[in-house]
Amino acid sequence: MRLPITVFPMVITAVGLLMFGIGIGKGMHWIVPVIGSGFAAAGLSAIPSILQPYLLDSYYATSLDVFIMFHGGKNLIVFAVAFGIVPWIHMNGIAAVFGILAALIIVIDLGWVIFYVFGIRLRQLDRKKTIFPFNEL
Repeated sequence: MRLPITVFPMVITAVGLLMFGIGIGKGMHWIVPVIGSGFAAAGLSAIPSILQPYLLDSYYATSLDVFIMFHGGKNLIVFAVAFGIVPWIHMNGIAAVFGILAALIIVIDLGWVIFYVFGIRLRQLDRKKTIFPFNEL
């Protein structure tokens, strides 16, 4: 029952990104992007805090592998956004960029639905599997 809880931080993150992007893009009062930034930061820290214990408890046999892929994917996305955000903002404008980022947050974070629906079957399939050879700790 932990996975549906991620809906709240997912929405908070998307709303925060929209508030930040539209607030700066439209020249709104400074408090709008500040509150949006706070929402985005709170949501982006809450989502992994909810998902990591679930992954550790539910997929213990492959937990090391899952954590490597979880953090590796997260760091890859952070690098890609940080590397390309400035040219992207110059090309499309800040409101459009943060709108797209908000949509991506929702699409990516809805991946929990797969684990919610097929979780029991996935756990039965990977009970004794390892992905990386150094998982024998």
